[in-house]
Amino acid sequence: MRKVRGIIALVLALSLAGICAYAVYGYLNRPRAKPAPAPVKAEKPPPPPEKKFSQHIEPGMRAVTLSLDATAGIPHELASGDRVDVLAVTPAPDLPEGRIARQLLAGVRVMAVEEASQNKGRKARERTVTLTVTPEQAAVLATADPAAKLRLVLRNPEDNDSVDPRAMAFAPAMGIGTFQPQPRDLETLIAPGMRAVTLEISPTDGVGGIFRPGDRVDIIVTCPWGNISLQSQNQPGEQAVLRETHRNARIMLQDIRVVATNRSLAWSSDPSQAAGRVTLEVTPQDAERLTVLADSKKGRNIIRLVSRNSSDRQRVATRGAELLDLLSERRPYKRVDMIRGPLRKDQTFYR
Repeated sequence: MRKVRGIIALVLALSLAGICAYAVYGYLNRPRAKPAPAPVKAEKPPPPPEKKFSQHIEPGMRAVTLSLDATAGIPHELASGDRVDVLAVTPAPDLPEGRIARQLLAGVRVMAVEEASQNKGRKARERTVTLTVTPEQAAVLATADPAAKLRLVLRNPEDNDSVDPRAMAFAPAMGIGTFQPQPRDLETLIAPGMRAVTLEISPTDGVGGIFRPGDRVDIIVTCPWGNISLQSQNQPGEQAVLRETHRNARIMLQDIRVVATNRSLAWSSDPSQAAGRVTLEVTPQDAERLTVLADSKKGRNIIRLVSRNSSDRQRVATRGAELLDLLSERRPYKRVDMIRGPLRKDQTFYR
């Protein structure tokens, strides 16, 4: 009985061992599933290279940077993309403390604005503004920048109207007015065969010293002259005595055209101001006469300009005016040339 049980137990053990062996064999020899491939991470494209500042300039355009102070009219809100007009302020010619404002550029685009730096709690007085301009406009700014004070005027970006304002001028004694440069072309000022002579005048010449180009004038010269008497025969070192002095005024030239004045060749908002110098158109012979008279002012010669009607072209013959004739009843009745050796004088006799 015991042997039967032992045999049965042995058979069961062997059966279980075979089953386990077969299970292990089947597990080890079964086909293994391939591992799923790991997900491939998408590679990010490299960032594009950052554009240089010059690459932001449109083709055919140029960038100009201006260093402007706080008085240049730069709005605090000025930013890239705004459009501005550029004005230039320069000294006015022949006018003390005078200034002229001209528009150089209109509607140029602002490319960049450098913010004012902080310095001890105060904003810097200078700011730099970069403008996009054409090559011609860049040349204009390069020419005007050293000599002028530039100002920026902000305008609406959609305002495309092209306005060419006139240059404006200011002087403390004259106020504000439109600046109109005067012509200085000698081909139009002086006729062929004529000469231009400039004389200093006084406020009592003409009509209150007011002359304009195209006016017609007569020239009156007043000069002293006198008789000299020698004490004896002409000897070396002999002294002479001035016996009498006369003053004579005479019209030397008539119907002379005024070419220009110091007021007409410079800006002036008030044309009624008296001139200090007058340029006359004369013949070469008359230019010699005026030159010798003007250079003899130290001898107390006086040259005066008398205004006349521009349509009055008639010439009048006059004998001149003598001061002695106006103040005295004596009248000269004879003049004699008196010759003493190498000396010669004109003796006038009165009655």
